[in-house]
Amino acid sequence: MSDIPQRQIDEFGIQKYYPNQQGFWRGGTHAWNINELGWPGYLPKNYDNLISIIGDSFIENFMNPNDCHQSVFLKENAPKYNFIEAGRSGVSFIEGMEISKQLNKFKPITNLIYVNDADFYQSLVEVAPAEDITQFSLESDSIVLGKMKSPLLKKILYNWKFAYYMYNKKI
Repeated sequence: MSDIPQRQIDEFGIQKYYPNQQGFWRGGTHAWNINELGWPGYLPKNYDNLISIIGDSFIENFMNPNDCHQSVFLKENAPKYNFIEAGRSGVSFIEGMEISKQLNKFKPITNLIYVNDADFYQSLVEVAPAEDITQFSLESDSIVLGKMKSPLLKKILYNWKFAYYMYNKKI
């Protein structure tokens, strides 16, 4: 059974992880970490020539060791650049855009936002309403921030991992 990092909603309304967590993926085969910004993986040594990488579980990448993250691969192949990842399962396109606004304080030269077709549809309240992801409302012309699913229940269940596993699987 994997360790499960705990999430929060930050002061900007973005769901991310509590900073500075550590745990192990299934069977303890590799460790994962949450950096001081609340995102999986390591932060760059500096923010010069920075490129941000934003996306869902493919960027979050808990199933692989940190040295398999895109930021590590890209740094090895483009050493004059630095990379920062911000990934979380279920990130919509709109939420990716909101995350990029947060990362702009580091002055990236560009933001890479990884999405698929479904992420665009899920970004619109009128097309695919969902309370737990950040969306855009065409009717009100505004961002609708996502809410945590049962945060108290998740926190209790976190301490009993099997129950949390069953809760997530909706069994």
